Amino acid sequence: MDNIINSIKEHWDTILITVLAIAIFYSVFRSKMKKEKYRNK
Repeated sequence: MDNIINSIKEHWDTILITVLAIAIFYSVFRSKMKKEKYRNK
């Protein structure tokens, strides 16, 4: 358990960037899907 916490402390900036990138990609993907739904109607 301590090893996991230490690795998170060492790489928290990389983890944060990855999470932010996924969140941005997900929000952009959702907005594109909404536009496609409106376009099909």
